Amino acid sequence: MKKLVLGIMILAGMTAFAAPGQGDSKSASVNLTAHSAGALDISADSSEMDFGNLRAYKGEVKNATITVNDTALADNQTSTVQLAINGNTNLVLTKKNTGDTDYKITVTPTVKKSIQITGKRPETLTIPVVLDQAAANVAPAGQYAGSFTVTASYDI
Repeated sequence: MKKLVLGIMILAGMTAFAAPGQGDSKSASVNLTAHSAGALDISADSSEMDFGNLRAYKGEVKNATITVNDTALADNQTSTVQLAINGNTNLVLTKKNTGDTDYKITVTPTVKKSIQITGKRPETLTIPVVLDQAAANVAPAGQYAGSFTVTASYDI
């Protein structure tokens, strides 16, 4: 009987000291973040640009046109889109005569760093493109090719 009473007393004591809300308590916070990339789209209205005879090139500017839009924006929403030129911006001699060395002509496209788009309305941009005239005018005979990529992104 003593053992039973002693056991009940120990159990009651443990319950009393282990009750919720008593003694030390600690907590931790978790910060939540998320982003939505939207439905950003970019397209080139023309993917070809021909500079013609390089030896006759006089510094003329050719224009590329791109369109940027986000179909997820509501009509009254605006958003800032970052633009960047990526990749190699050279015309490179691809078909050459035997013994010719590699030859590159610098291509300089100029694009705004950012634009504002509003609603689902597409924003059209003109990108002026010029060649290094001195390098173009002394280019070895052959076929030249190159490209540049314009990337549109949200700063998220």
